[in-house]
Amino acid sequence: MMKDAKEVLRSTFLAAEQAIEQKKAQVRLAEAEAERERQHLELEWRRLQWQQEALSEERRAGQRLKASLEAKHAVFEVEYQSNAQQPLLNAACWVRLVVLLLNPGRSRWRSSALAALGGVVLGFVVGRLPFVVQYLESRQGRRFVEPSGVGADLVFDVTRIFSVQSKFQKIEVLRSEFFGYILAIDGDLMLTQRDEFVYHEMIAHVPAAYIPNASDVLIIGGGDGGTAKQLLRRPVKHITVVDLDEEVVHVCRRFFPRLAAAFDDHRVRLEFEDGAEWVGNAVRKQKTFDIIIVDSTDFGAAQPLFEEHFHRQLRQLMAKIAVLVINLTSLPWQLESVQRSVARQRRIFRFVRVFQIHQPTYTSGHYCFAICSNSVDALETGTIDFTAVTHGLYMQYYSPEVHEAAFALPEFARRAISAPSKARKKARKATKKPMASMNFTSKNYAADKHVSRMGSALPLAHPEDVHFISAPPPCPSVRPKNAPCMPPIREEALDTLDLEDEFRPSTSAYSVRYARHGGA
Repeated sequence: MMKDAKEVLRSTFLAAEQAIEQKKAQVRLAEAEAERERQHLELEWRRLQWQQEALSEERRAGQRLKASLEAKHAVFEVEYQSNAQQPLLNAACWVRLVVLLLNPGRSRWRSSALAALGGVVLGFVVGRLPFVVQYLESRQGRRFVEPSGVGADLVFDVTRIFSVQSKFQKIEVLRSEFFGYILAIDGDLMLTQRDEFVYHEMIAHVPAAYIPNASDVLIIGGGDGGTAKQLLRRPVKHITVVDLDEEVVHVCRRFFPRLAAAFDDHRVRLEFEDGAEWVGNAVRKQKTFDIIIVDSTDFGAAQPLFEEHFHRQLRQLMAKIAVLVINLTSLPWQLESVQRSVARQRRIFRFVRVFQIHQPTYTSGHYCFAICSNSVDALETGTIDFTAVTHGLYMQYYSPEVHEAAFALPEFARRAISAPSKARKKARKATKKPMASMNFTSKNYAADKHVSRMGSALPLAHPEDVHFISAPPPCPSVRPKNAPCMPPIREEALDTLDLEDEFRPSTSAYSVRYARHGGA
């Protein structure tokens, strides 16, 4: 009996201990939950405090801004009254006094009339003084005007800190509180510290994406070093920079050392020579480059770089698989200039594509480039390994998405650039030859997979001019996988196709649209 009682007591004691432990665990959980709730409330209280402090600071900033605006308004009112009204009154009084002194015998009304007339004339002259002061401020260095050519100039509040006249051009360095240092040549803005990366990343990394293993690169211009700096982030072996003015490099080494530091790299060779002459000598020496970039001004001594003969020589310098990039101008404001440049390039290269950037400090903020090649179509981005292209590179503007979107031009620009020339229209009307027709197996067949994805970037024929025939012809022996059957194209038939230079048929990708005018 005693043993049974002991067992009962032991089991009861163990059960009581387990119950106590369970209670203790519940208490600890409750305490932990309470602690978490306390911390959450404390964080919420602090967040509310921070919000209250932020609102108070915003309120104080708003009050300061309001007081500043009221003070400026009061000053403006005083200046306006003194500049617009007081000169008229003072001038009238002084002129009237002079008239009375010189002609005491004249009638009173006549002297008053003369005084009023003199006051109006003098007041008009005084009223023009603010515009004169603004002009003088611009001349003295307080303001810099970036001309647009369309009457909508961009005005910068700057301090002129350096100016030098080289043998070829006037080079200025300006200082802005917002844009930092500004480089200007012959009164035209070249770059600012704040947004130079937009231009330099796009002019360098877009062509480099198509030639990832580029060995030799040629830059015509680029004396600031920004383009070379971006290309040095790629595995290139040699970069040749040809700039006309040595003084530009000296100025950039002093005021833009982060960009000009590219010239100290052992892979960069810097030569000071006229770009057109250097290219002519390089053609005679039979040099070749994988990437060629024309990064120069478009006025003054750089005019020969925009002639057709120069670009034909550049084509001779290009390797078998190579690309050329040239800077153009404002796409919406100077569209005619872009049209002329694109038409010139299409007479030389098989593929000419225009891509755009948002450059706020350039004319209209909507700038563009042209990428040209006889072997690489820039719209064929499906072959680019963007992961390898951008691996380990920190970009501020360029990205795979920006790369593809840059070729999606606005409709007005796409139409203007793809419109056939008047000469071609006249020749077509004179010959009246029926256009060759191509058979497709599907009405939905528009182009290759890339064009289907970026159709807005590629100019199309008018829908009424595109005809498809459902009956498929015999398939060629070699064709892309899943591509519709197409008849072979004879070279002599190319002249009868209504195609722009960029739409020459590609037998490897079948990525071409055919327009038919008359005939079956």
